[in-house]
Amino acid sequence: MSNHAIKIIRYGALSLLLLVVMIAVALTARLMTGPIQMMWAVPWLEQQLDAQGGVAADLEVGELSLSWNRDARRVEFTAEKVSMGNKGHSLSAVERVGVTLSSTALLRGRLSIKDITLVAPYLKLDLQKTEDQAGAAPLALFSGGAGGNNPIARLNSVMIQRGTIELQTSVGEARHILSGVQIDWQRRRGKTQAIMNATLQLAEDPAPRPIHVTLDEVDNNIKLSLNVKDISPDNIQGILEGLSPGLLSPSLSLQRLQMPVTLNMNIALTSAGVLQSVGGTVSTATGHVIVPELYDMAVPVENLSVTGNYDAASGAWEISDLKASLLDQDAPIPITLTAKNDPQHGALQFHVTLGNVNVSALKRWWPPTAAPGGYDWVSQFIHAGNVANSDLSMSLVRDEQQEWAVKDVTGKWEVQGIGVTFLPAFGPVTDVNGTATMDADNIQFKINYGRLHGLEMQDADLKIDGLRADIQNIYLDLPLVGQLPNALELLDTQPYGYASKYGMNYKTARGGIGMHLHFEFPLLKALPLEDVKYEVVANLRDVTLPAMLMQKDITEGNGTLELTPQDMKVAGEAK
Repeated sequence: MSNHAIKIIRYGALSLLLLVVMIAVALTARLMTGPIQMMWAVPWLEQQLDAQGGVAADLEVGELSLSWNRDARRVEFTAEKVSMGNKGHSLSAVERVGVTLSSTALLRGRLSIKDITLVAPYLKLDLQKTEDQAGAAPLALFSGGAGGNNPIARLNSVMIQRGTIELQTSVGEARHILSGVQIDWQRRRGKTQAIMNATLQLAEDPAPRPIHVTLDEVDNNIKLSLNVKDISPDNIQGILEGLSPGLLSPSLSLQRLQMPVTLNMNIALTSAGVLQSVGGTVSTATGHVIVPELYDMAVPVENLSVTGNYDAASGAWEISDLKASLLDQDAPIPITLTAKNDPQHGALQFHVTLGNVNVSALKRWWPPTAAPGGYDWVSQFIHAGNVANSDLSMSLVRDEQQEWAVKDVTGKWEVQGIGVTFLPAFGPVTDVNGTATMDADNIQFKINYGRLHGLEMQDADLKIDGLRADIQNIYLDLPLVGQLPNALELLDTQPYGYASKYGMNYKTARGGIGMHLHFEFPLLKALPLEDVKYEVVANLRDVTLPAMLMQKDITEGNGTLELTPQDMKVAGEAK
C-alpha cells in the first residue's frame, strides 16, 4: 500500500473518531438536566496554553461546565472564576467566560462560535458572529505567542465579524475605559487587515475621546497605527504600558510632555506581541516639556509638534522633526529641533535652530551645560539687541556618575543691534551687526558694523578661547574711524591712560583718525593693567595736537601713529 493511501486512511480514521466524540457530547448534552462539570479539562487547557506560548503559566478555574439548551439548540460552555498565573498584567483574573456553540456546527465537525462573552476586572468582551460564513477570517489581532507578554488573551481561529469591547487599564488608582469599539477586519492572501474605532473615557475626565486604530499583518508581523486626540501623556503612557510593560524607555517617556496631546502613532509588533518599533507624531497646544538633559526646569511651549521613532531592540530613538514656540516672557521664540541617541555609547545629539530672540531671552534659555564658559561671557558682556537665525549642534555623553556632560558643541548666529563690552572701562560697542560662530572651546565674532565712543567700527574681529578652561582669553581687532578727540579720549580711559602717558590731550586735539586697535587679555572680573596687551596703529588727517612734541604744537599734521605699552612712534608731516 502506498504512503499516500496510508495517509488518507489515517486522516479519515482521525476525522471519524473526532466526529463520533462530538456527536456523543451533543447526545449526552440532550439527555442531561443540568450542567456537566468538566474540571478534568483544566489541566488539558493549561497544557494547550503552554503549548501555544500563552500568557498563563498556571490556570485555576473555580467551575467549568457544559450544558445543552434544548429550545435554542445550542451548547453553552461556561467557566467561572478563572485565574491566570501571570499576575503582572491587569488581565490576571477573569470572573466569567461564556461561549455559545451552534449544534449544527458541532454535528458538521466544524467549530463555529456564535457569540462570546468575557468579563474580567479590566476587560469586558462581547463578540457576536451575525451569520454563518464558511472560511471567515480568524481574529488574532493580539497574539500571546512565545516571548510575548501581551495581557490580552489570544483569540485564534475565532470566526467573528463584529463586536464591542470595553477595556480598562490601570495606572495607580486611575482607570481608563475603552468602550463602543467597532472592529472591521478582513483576511486577504493570508494577511489580516483591521480597522477599529472606539471611544476612550478617563476616570478623571469622562468626556469621550474618539480613538482610531488600524492593523496590518505584514510578513508575520503586526503593524498598528493609533490616533487619539486631546489626551494626557500620563494616560497614553499608562495605556501603552498596560498593553506592553516597558514599551517606552525612560528617555523617550511621553511623561516629558505636561499637556494634553494629539497622538498619531505607528507600532510594529512581532506575531508574538513583542514590540519592535514605535514611531509617529505628537502634537499639542500649550504646556510644558521636561528636558532634564538641558534644563532643570519645565520648558513652556506652544504649538508643539514632534515626529520621531524608537527601536525597541537597540533602545535607540530619534526625533526627526520638532517644531514649537518657546514661550519666553518677552515674546514667543520659534524653535526647531532634531535629536537622536546612541545607547550603545551612552551618547545624545541635538540640533536646534531658533528664530529671532532678544539677548535677554538668549541668556535665559542658553542651556547651562552647553559651553558654560561661553555662557558666562555672554551673560556678562553682551547687552541689548537681537540674535537671529541661531543654529546649535551639541553632543552629550554620560560621565562616570551617569550624568550628561557636553562632549562637543558648534553653533552660529547673527547679531542685530546688540551691545558688547570688550573692556569694561571702554564701555559697550553699540549697534553691533554681524555673525558669530562657536564650538566647545571658542567663540568668534565677525562684526560688520558697530559704534564705540563716537567712532564707527567696520569689519572687526573678536575671538574668545579657552571656554572649557577656568580662564578665557579674548583677542580683539577693531578698525575705528572718526574724530581724533573721540579716539584719544577712548585711549585715555582710566585706568589705562594710553594717550596722556605720551602727552596727548583729547580736549584740545583736532582732526580725523582711522585707527586699528589690537587687544589681548584674560577675561577676569578684576583685570590687572599689566595683563592687557595692546597695539594702536592710526592714520592721522589734518590733526592739531597742542604742546605735543617738546611743548610745541602740531598743526595740519598728516601721518601715522603707533602706540604700544613700550613706546609711541609718530611719522609724517606737520607744521
